[in-house]
Amino acid sequence: MQLANVHLRVNQWSFVPRERVTPAESIVLRKLFAVKLSDEIGGYTNPFEHFDLLEETSKKSKGEEYKRLCRVYGEKVTKECFPGESVDIIPDEFPKDESGKIVFETDFKQPKIGKPQEILPLSKIPRGLTPQEQAEYDKSEQHIVKIDKTQEQISQLTQQIALLTSIVASQVKPIEPVALVEPPKDDLSTPL
Repeated sequence: MQLANVHLRVNQWSFVPRERVTPAESIVLRKLFAVKLSDEIGGYTNPFEHFDLLEETSKKSKGEEYKRLCRVYGEKVTKECFPGESVDIIPDEFPKDESGKIVFETDFKQPKIGKPQEILPLSKIPRGLTPQEQAEYDKSEQHIVKIDKTQEQISQLTQQIALLTSIVASQVKPIEPVALVEPPKDDLSTPL
């Protein structure tokens, strides 16, 4: 599979560099970021501002690429771009014109299943985690496990304290009341 580095236009003012983009991924990115032009002009914008074809190629199979696209961009969008049961419709090469130049049609073709185009805001696009984000996520998961274990230990200790309190209470003998004897009063009327 061919690979390319691109600058993806995510809105009117912003570009995001994307490296090692496959032909299939370029179709998904076009679906997500191409903007429909007015009815008078027709078609969609090309979201790629810069496009550099790399000499290296990807050794991934079409099935592996399809699974990666589902994981990164979501199964719904990927299935809209590549409908059907077969992954054979995933391209190995970027589209070229008669002269061999890579081109992206401005008339974005509807998927074969005929569903309407849906342009998602950047904030709603599912994405995979970077290695740093994955490490932070794993670390937070470890903290959650530690917190759960600590809460379980606290619960066990609370139960043990309640049990010990009931045992001690059953073994302590109550203090019997003692009758108080009043000391004799000095009677001043008694002669010495």
